[in-house]
Amino acid sequence: MKSISSKENPLYKQLLKVHLGKIKGQVLIEGVHLCHSWLAHHANPLLAVFNAAVLEQVESGAFVQHAAAHQLMQEGASVMQSSANEVWQLFNVLNQDQCVVVPDKLFKNLTQVDSPQGVLFLLNTPSFQVPEKIRENAVFLDRLQDPGNAGTILRSAAAAGVRHVYLSKGCVSAWSSKVLRSAQGAHFSLNIYEQQDLSELIGRTSVPVMATALSDKAQNLYETRLPEQCVWLLGHEGQGVHPALLSKANHQVFIPQTDWVESLNVGVAAGIVLFEHRRQRLYTV
Repeated sequence: MKSISSKENPLYKQLLKVHLGKIKGQVLIEGVHLCHSWLAHHANPLLAVFNAAVLEQVESGAFVQHAAAHQLMQEGASVMQSSANEVWQLFNVLNQDQCVVVPDKLFKNLTQVDSPQGVLFLLNTPSFQVPEKIRENAVFLDRLQDPGNAGTILRSAAAAGVRHVYLSKGCVSAWSSKVLRSAQGAHFSLNIYEQQDLSELIGRTSVPVMATALSDKAQNLYETRLPEQCVWLLGHEGQGVHPALLSKANHQVFIPQTDWVESLNVGVAAGIVLFEHRRQRLYTV
């Protein structure tokens, strides 16, 4: 186990650069849930970074003392203790040569979370070769900007059994901290391809491309017999799918709604079309 006490430490400087997005191909993931999700799908991390203050509190039983002294805050203290205990368990499961312990102040500089749980994993972001032919269900994201939308779509894709997600140039980074938190571990069961030319990829598809759109050509989603395998093309929050891409789609669909709002959020729309597609595959004869 390594211990870092100074912000001038070379390893700490490297971790800070990763956190700031200055080292391509590496990322820090934060929190017990994401770290467990990584371990469930992949090997151990390059490095596990722990908050020294959290480990010390578990060792000393400080959470129990705090709860006894402040009974009105017992429930909150119990939640904090449970979280800290989970961090402690991770610390003891991992190879100690992979663990780094840093002071609370230095740890907080490595995360954007207001109340970090006390554990970070340093990872090489998984990379995948784009297939010569796209023959199975996939999601194409055109210039998506909002991290929450991107994370929601990744999570919905994984839940719906769609393994491949392609992000165009101009999309938010799939591995940004906000997208990672929003997706809640879905990244690790998906093949994610970033900085893609979706126009070129449409030429590689041997399955229909289904685009969501509000146009005269779009058909009601619930009145459309969806193909067994297809690519779902979803667009920019404000502009939708780029017209040049939309013209290359085999089919356009819309989700029927009231006129109380102009349109659905793209993250919500993605969940609806993906699960309608899944429903038809599973339950339609």
